[in-house]
Amino acid sequence: MEGPDHRASTEPGEFKRMIDSIHNVELAIGSGIKKPNQDEKNNAEVVLKRIVAQRRIPYGKIIDVDDICAKRHNVGISVKYWDIIVGTIARRTYEIDEAIEM
Repeated sequence: MEGPDHRASTEPGEFKRMIDSIHNVELAIGSGIKKPNQDEKNNAEVVLKRIVAQRRIPYGKIIDVDDICAKRHNVGISVKYWDIIVGTIARRTYEIDEAIEM
């Protein structure tokens, strides 16, 4: 039976395919929130650079830029805290390539 909206109507199968396509587009667009996926989280400890001792730093020494460097390390402070670490007093002795702690 044809009516005024007959041309805009869809069959149930067509309607299901349209809804499935909409869901696929929603998945492709995502939430809009940028965050690391699980693989990135798993690799982060290996890939991210940390602040480590470039040379032996004795207890009580004021840490300067020549004392530290950034290297891939599985523990330690992120390089984003570089400016905070420079100028602080070493709370303990650090050996070469040892991760700096706050």
